[in-house]
Amino acid sequence: MKKLMRKKTILLLVLAVVLCACSIETSGSATVSTTVNGQTTTTTASASASTEDGISASSETFTTSEDDPTGLRSKWTELFSCGAEGKSPEGEIVFMAMDDPQDITYAAIMVLDEEMTELRDYILGSVLIDEEGVPYIEDVEGEELLPFTITDTEVEDGFEMQFRVGSPITMYFVDQETIIDDMISIWESVQANQ
Repeated sequence: MKKLMRKKTILLLVLAVVLCACSIETSGSATVSTTVNGQTTTTTASASASTEDGISASSETFTTSEDDPTGLRSKWTELFSCGAEGKSPEGEIVFMAMDDPQDITYAAIMVLDEEMTELRDYILGSVLIDEEGVPYIEDVEGEELLPFTITDTEVEDGFEMQFRVGSPITMYFVDQETIIDDMISIWESVQANQ
């Protein structure tokens, strides 16, 4: 199976080089899935080429199982070490997964209504700082930015955060397993209802 994947990847790269020489922009991808003992590993490799940018290639692997149908639980274990959960004064439920609570460089935030039936916002990506010193999450797809502030208010076993709109939200730390299970369960529910 690995040989098949390598052949497909090499074919994509050769195709990219040929098309680059012809002054044409193109991209392609190949996906290979294998199932062993109920666990499916899916690897997607992609390549793109243009005369201006040259060749770029990437691959991403997700292992799925009955306990992890999207493959995100195992992926998030690599990304996030802990998280925090809270409720805004307006009643919204907020979840935040983060890589390092002392120096957040990667995070995911979900905002749900009080009944937890509507996912109002979901963003995952790098945490950057704008010109005014305000941190924000830049969505991995580059389509959304979510500014947030950690206030100076002291909270035992947590912190207070605020978005540009709305009241401050008191967030309480939870462990890695809890935040991943809670947030991915929400995402799996959303995916199942689409």
